[in-house]
Amino acid sequence: MEGEEIIARGKLENTSVVIEGEISVKLYNQGYYGELICNEKLVLNSVEALILLERNKIKVIDNNGKEYTFNELMRYLEKKDRNIWIKYIVYRDLRSRGYIVRSGPGDVAEYRLYERGAKLGQDVAKYLIGIVEEGRPFSLTELDKITKAARSLGKELILAIVDRQGDITYYKVSRLEL
Repeated sequence: MEGEEIIARGKLENTSVVIEGEISVKLYNQGYYGELICNEKLVLNSVEALILLERNKIKVIDNNGKEYTFNELMRYLEKKDRNIWIKYIVYRDLRSRGYIVRSGPGDVAEYRLYERGAKLGQDVAKYLIGIVEEGRPFSLTELDKITKAARSLGKELILAIVDRQGDITYYKVSRLEL
């Protein structure tokens, strides 16, 4: 039917969702979700899959043909990563503000954040996003480590502090040399 939105079908592979065919390119071009391989296969990480499932852009199916709801996929992913909910709400918040969000470098920071309107492949990420959950220990050593990493990569560091109600406050962090 004309005007009806196409929903991509993705295959769950561990914590990733793989979408193949022409629709993978369309989905990638709509918001730079996932990693596009050879213009025919789109690999979504867990938070990308969750947001696209929540927004009814994809359906997620496992090897046995079981289709996952958002809550079922979240429960499945929580078994693999206990911090997935916190990562997801920060990712969703940044996306809802119009930013392009990509995975961060290694274990240093959770995300790389591009300015609004940026084009992947042409522009570079300006920020690194670190996530701190209220009530969980976060040492000065960890803060120093991600601050140094951001500085060495030429990025500004932003900490996303998530409180117990799921509200997020962002703080820009800079290094002070005495």
